[in-house]
Formats: sequence, structure tokens, C-alpha cells
Amino acid sequence: MVPNQHAGSAGASPSPLDDSRLSGRSMLLVRAYAIAVVLVSAFVIAWNAPSIEAQTADQLSDPAAWGDDHVDEKLPMFTEGGECLFCHRTDSITRWNRNRHQRTMRLATPDEPAMKALANFEGLEDVAEEIGLLLGAKEHARYMKRSAKYGQAEMLPIKFNANEEPTAQSISVPESGAREWDAAAFAERCAGCHASGVDRETLAYQAVAHDCFVCHGEVPTTHAANPEEALFSKTGKHSPEVLTAICASCHIRTGTSRSTGRPYPTNFVPGDNVFKDFEVDFSDEAIDALNPNDAHVLMNIRDVAVRGLTGETCMTCHDIHDQSTEAHELLKTRQDCYVCHEEGVRKSDVPQVDVHSAVCEY
Repeated sequence: MVPNQHAGSAGASPSPLDDSRLSGRSMLLVRAYAIAVVLVSAFVIAWNAPSIEAQTADQLSDPAAWGDDHVDEKLPMFTEGGECLFCHRTDSITRWNRNRHQRTMRLATPDEPAMKALANFEGLEDVAEEIGLLLGAKEHARYMKRSAKYGQAEMLPIKFNANEEPTAQSISVPESGAREWDAAAFAERCAGCHASGVDRETLAYQAVAHDCFVCHGEVPTTHAANPEEALFSKTGKHSPEVLTAICASCHIRTGTSRSTGRPYPTNFVPGDNVFKDFEVDFSDEAIDALNPNDAHVLMNIRDVAVRGLTGETCMTCHDIHDQSTEAHELLKTRQDCYVCHEEGVRKSDVPQVDVHSAVCEY
């Protein structure tokens, strides 16, 4: 007969960690010893391991290593955002109307500060009546009109400084005094980030400002029953690289399209790897040369797309549809917070920083 080997059976050797055989004090000593061994082992491993950057430098140094793009393909069928309102008219759209993304281009209504300022500026009466669209909102605005060509817009070289009161003094005119409409500037430099569905060949845009397509891409018709099929859905699980590529397609203002040389990606569709076409300098020197806002963007995108150091994306702090900063304020403070914020000052106290861009000409 095989003897019973259970620790509680007669004749069997007791386990060294058998609570029934050890006093409370002995158990505490044993457990403390075990914890000490684990901590020392972890310290030794960390001490001898290379830095995180060194570990990932070779593995994830090429941001274009994954995925595909639509550079040499036709854009998918563009679904206009109005169709989304059949189901989303009571939730997303209410918050979306307060969002800057839908103000990247907008109608030049009389109540817009840029139009109020222009009304007080002498010498521009002849062009003021032609203005139908405004470009930009937070830092500065540009005056535009629709072109005779489909999906095209012409732009004036005149600018409105949005950080000032809407007076004649907030209008700037080039030193040359040029006041002629430019038919190429918007399409070549701005359309990819300020409009939706820009065609590579014709440079025609499909919708003014950012439509649902810009972030959610080609959403399957079956997503009503399976919401996880849509990018950015609450139930979907998408890699940090995919989500970060979407934000990078517009918020990196220092990149260049390899296929066209323009400062925005070619035929980018959400779900693509934007870095297959969009070449960006992620070096420390390039980041140090940027203003705090653009440096913050490039640092965080680099952490995900190049170094693979974090699962945090822009959406960790920023709400796509709304302007809420609640998540941002609750995020644990770390060193890169000080790119924009002052040490010792609450993050809710947003500092005024110098924001400018050679690409956007301000």
C-alpha cells in the first residue's frame, strides 16, 4: 500500500509552510524572508537590465513597421456625418457642437469675432462681401471663400489674431500689402487637417471641418449591432498605435508626406499607419525646438509610436467630442507635465504659452 503523503497524515513530513505546525511568530519570519527574497531579486534584475529606451530602441524604432495605408488607393466611400445623426443625434452631436474639431472650418457669420474685426477695418470692403468661410479659431483665423471648383476654397493673406479683442488692430495685412485671393494655399497646406476626405489627385474636400469620418473612418454598417467595430467606440479594443496615428495625422505640425511633399498625410484613413507616408523627426533636438504645445504632442506620440513605452494615448486625457479636461487634471503628475505646466502649480491652472507654427503661418 502506498503511504498517505498528505501533510496532515501520520508518518508524513510536515510542510515548512504548514500554518498548523508553525507558531504565528515563525510564520511572520518565514513570510518576511520570502518578501525580502522577491524584493532583492527584483532589484538585481532592474539593476542589471538595460534602460527601457535601450530595450525598445531596436524593437520599436520604426513607427512605420506595422499596418498599411491608402496612399496609392482610392479613398473609401465617404459617409457624411448627417447619416450618423439618425442614431447619435441625442448624445455625441450635442457635445460635438461645443468642440474645436468642428470649428477648423466654419461659416463666416456676422457674430464671429473675426468678422466683427473686419467690419471695422478700412480698405477691405471690396473683399469682405466675398468671405464665406473662416479657417482656424483658437490662435488666429484666416478669411476664405468657396472656389468655383468642387471642394476647393480660396484664402486671403490677411489674418485675424484671435487672442485679441475683435478690433481693426487685431487684423494683420502682409507688408507687401497683398490682398488677392490665393487659390492654392488652402489645398496645398491646410486642407488635410482642416477639412474631411481630401482627395490626393484633385485636393477636393468632401466636408467642411471635421466630420465623423476623420476619427471613426469607414464604419461598417453592422456596427449598430456590434458597436466595437467602430474606431473609438466605448466597447472596442484598438491598439494605442492605431488610436495615436489618428491624432498624429493632424496634430503633428512638423511632418511631411513622402508621396506629395505636403505638410499633411496623403489619403489617410483611420486605422491606417500614418507614418508609412508621413515622415516626422522625433529627435530630442526637434522637440526642443518646438513651442510647449507642439512639443507635448510630439513627445507623447513618440512614446507610443516609436518607443512603445506606454499604452496611454491622447484620449487618456482628452475628450474627442467635448472640451472636458477632467481626465487630464486627474492624471498622475510626471516629468513631461512640466513641458507645459509649472512645477508646484495645479494642473487645472492652465498656463499661457507661446504657440506658433511655421506651417500654419503664425
